[in-house]
Amino acid sequence: MCVCGMAELFNQLRPFCVALAQHPFLENASNLKDQLQSLDDNRLPHELFEYILFPLARVLKIYSASEALVLTVLDCIILILRKTSVEKEAVVSDLMSLICSKATGVKMTKRHDEDTARLSLETSSVSEEIRLSCICCLRTLMESCNPRVRQSLYILEKAPALGHAVSVVLQVATSDLARSLRLEAMKCLLALCWCSTDALAGEAVDAEPVSQDVRLHCQVIASFLPGVVTSIAKVILGDSKQGQTILSMAFLTWSSVVATAMSDRLMPQDMSLDMFQSKDKDMGKRQLIINQDKRWWNDTASKVHHLLKRILSIGIHSHWKLRLSVCQFAKMLLQNCNQSLENCVPLLVDVLVAHLNDDYKQVSVFSRQALDSFSVIVVARGMS
Repeated sequence: MCVCGMAELFNQLRPFCVALAQHPFLENASNLKDQLQSLDDNRLPHELFEYILFPLARVLKIYSASEALVLTVLDCIILILRKTSVEKEAVVSDLMSLICSKATGVKMTKRHDEDTARLSLETSSVSEEIRLSCICCLRTLMESCNPRVRQSLYILEKAPALGHAVSVVLQVATSDLARSLRLEAMKCLLALCWCSTDALAGEAVDAEPVSQDVRLHCQVIASFLPGVVTSIAKVILGDSKQGQTILSMAFLTWSSVVATAMSDRLMPQDMSLDMFQSKDKDMGKRQLIINQDKRWWNDTASKVHHLLKRILSIGIHSHWKLRLSVCQFAKMLLQNCNQSLENCVPLLVDVLVAHLNDDYKQVSVFSRQALDSFSVIVVARGMS
């Protein structure tokens, strides 16, 4: 955007931002929202994004703000996030913390005891509308980060904040009854974990080594793996009336996170390797990140196998789209984790074989292609 265009946009939005900052009322938030919705599809410069975000973030910190005001402010934040590329790590960290606190109803207050300022937590019930808007906002935040900023979240120092966000989203995915909320929570979880199995696909024997950044990213996600696979398994094994859309997303989420954390290409030749051993002296934070040594790989594979048997025990599903999702689930794990989850391979192959003669061509053809693809991987490994 040219300088004159940015100045014009600033002059257009400034009165509404100032009004909201000075008087955090629903009417002022609604007026700003109307202005943001009227903008064309041009991207917002990051400086202007931060200027607009400032009064919005201040409103979210007002514990007594009405539900309507909070919802309108969250809508505004989503609108500006979709029009920008977030370029500052501090903005992401602060906004993530603020959104999570709003989603859980946590109030951060300072209490002064003599000369010591202490933080206290006060919780309250949060409506499903607020939770849904917070989860949508959190997902949009993650998807609006530029790659450098997003990658910076998957380091030791940021693990506690990211882990808190993951736990908040998992709680929503497993506890709330609204289908739209549970569905959005699982989409948000995929965004938080930044699951990109394309970069880890194991079909090519001579593939380039995994970069240190990708390996560190996956190790951070592996630290969340127990909570994720257990929680999403509860969704899959839950109410059979929750619908194929929810179940399909649950299968995608489960397999994507497992394939990211346990890709064959992440298995080090030296199983005693500790990536953080010489890089970090903060043992408190270091304990938050698992050490993917030989024991971890073996123990985790055993636990995943146990959960996988339970997940697949529910048999053939009545909806063809869900059966296709289950086959996609099996293919993803076979393609990415056939060595790290070697004990699960027979279960996954059986899933594909069971759908070879499915009444729906989409399912049967996919199963055949997935088996053929896995055969190529097995043959290539034998020849390497």
